[in-house]
Amino acid sequence: MPFPRSVRAAHTLILANNTLAPEDTQKPLNVYALFIKVGEVPKLAAERLGYKKEAFELVRSANVQARPNVEVGTLTITANDRDPKRAALIADTFADSLKTVLADQTTQRRQLQIDSQLKAAEQIQGQINDINLQIARAPDAGTVAALQARRQPLQVRVDRAMNQVDIIQNRPDPLPALLTLESGSIRGGRTDLSRFLAQRAAATFHPKPRRIRAVIGLLIGLLVGAGVSFAIDFFDPRLRTRAKVEDLLGLPVVAEIPLLSRRARRVPGILAFNRPLSPLAEGYRVLRTSLLRMPTRVFTEAPPTPDASGGHPEVEAAAAVPSGVGEWRPVGDSNGATPKVVLVCSPRPREGKTMTVANLAVCLAESGHTVLVLDSDLRAPQAHRLFGVQVEPGLSDVLSGSPDAPSLADVAQDTKVPGVQVIAAGSRVANPGRLLARAADLVREARNLADFVLIDTAPTLIVNDAIDFMPEVDCVIPVLKCGSTTNDAAFRMGELLVRMGARVLGVVLVGVPTSRRVRSPYGRPPQYQLNLPSWKSPAGGGIRRATKARSAKKAAKKSSARAPAKTGPDTTNASADEPVVHEAPAAGPGSRVSDGKPRLRWSWSAGAEDFLGREGPA
Repeated sequence: MPFPRSVRAAHTLILANNTLAPEDTQKPLNVYALFIKVGEVPKLAAERLGYKKEAFELVRSANVQARPNVEVGTLTITANDRDPKRAALIADTFADSLKTVLADQTTQRRQLQIDSQLKAAEQIQGQINDINLQIARAPDAGTVAALQARRQPLQVRVDRAMNQVDIIQNRPDPLPALLTLESGSIRGGRTDLSRFLAQRAAATFHPKPRRIRAVIGLLIGLLVGAGVSFAIDFFDPRLRTRAKVEDLLGLPVVAEIPLLSRRARRVPGILAFNRPLSPLAEGYRVLRTSLLRMPTRVFTEAPPTPDASGGHPEVEAAAAVPSGVGEWRPVGDSNGATPKVVLVCSPRPREGKTMTVANLAVCLAESGHTVLVLDSDLRAPQAHRLFGVQVEPGLSDVLSGSPDAPSLADVAQDTKVPGVQVIAAGSRVANPGRLLARAADLVREARNLADFVLIDTAPTLIVNDAIDFMPEVDCVIPVLKCGSTTNDAAFRMGELLVRMGARVLGVVLVGVPTSRRVRSPYGRPPQYQLNLPSWKSPAGGGIRRATKARSAKKAAKKSSARAPAKTGPDTTNASADEPVVHEAPAAGPGSRVSDGKPRLRWSWSAGAEDFLGREGPA
């Protein structure tokens, strides 16, 4: 079939900010016109079109041009091809590639700003950590005061950098630089185009056998998919499995919290309280049992071998220096004293530490213990929102040092969860690190207020707040988020726990994916039924369902109200917590009831509002 001569297609773009003067639009339009022929735009367009040769060959063969109009602020991209549809596709692809490259440049600039601020904050935080170690080893109060004076301006710089990160992240996305005004328009050659389309529609098309190509494509797809899966698993820097966490940190994973569905994430409040039978609540009950039964662990240096020195004093002196090689060993046994003051921390923000504190508090209260939740994250407090209490007064008011400052008992607030009290973060302060330096006195006072004290802190790799609490608490529970926490962040937090000599219970892994195809009666309100066969209707219509049984019961009630005597058991005054007995209808022809005995059916369910102390039928 003969083809017409080359057809030119055009795609017209217009500047999003079209209020600029012509002299202001000339430079960006000329730059965009240059992008069409060189750089990333031709490469991306060739990749999207499946062009196997070099990108400049595509620009030359299709005669791709970009003509700016500075008067109206438009950029017209044209492409030539013998096939009009392909010419329009080439012009549209180059225009879309230009918009994609411009959007990627904007995103990269924003990410570079965020990375520079985070890198600066981490470097300063490393200096703060070194100063904290020097404070811990200071011989006198004068040295401590001098070191604290050096630490204060560094902490202010960290706060300023994190505030700048928040500003950049919350900044609204800018409008695209270019908008499509007209796409895929054919210019010139209308007679040839119409004749060509008519000839193509009338031509007979004989497809070639595709079975071999389909098999080859399937095999290639399987190989590529397996290779990509292996590469992702090998090069992915994020923690995704329990085995990887235990191998990296040397600590056991004491609880795996399943990943919430989108519907469950929209439910406000604490899921262990609102949905006590959910898989998430069961995961935090496992954490509660681990806290009550398992021993804590302390990192112990590996002792040097007796033959390593060989009698040389230099080797013996080197062996006396801590090497950092060892293992986490249990302290005491499972029947020893239960940790009373527990610190819950995470390497970075939004990894589930506050949610872990709230749900663990509910599970401890469920077992009859009194719990005090201490929100020491004075920079971004969240615990008061989960428990529905006021943020002021709180911890910052207690630590303010004023003569009329309240005590911890004065600011403890009752919650809707029986047995759980919350001490919120309190009023905002300019320098939270200065207040939390009194962590020892704070923990000592909190021990006498409840059976368990759960402390929610700021991220350990961002600020120094959690480090002040580690030497004073009985136990530390690090929280890592599956698929979000990186290997480097988890390793650095473990290294920090080793340096501070913290007692660690184990790791809580949050957001573990579970299979949605597994269906089980567990995790639902308890509903039990007698394991007896159901009956068939006299008409032989099949097994009655629960809805038909309820309809029959309502009809029996109406007939009994009109009749002088009742024919069945009275269930109108039955309690909501007692079993409800339904009697089957009389047997008839075709019924499965052949012995004259009625089939009984009963059920019982418990609400979520009174889950404390309630048990279902045995």
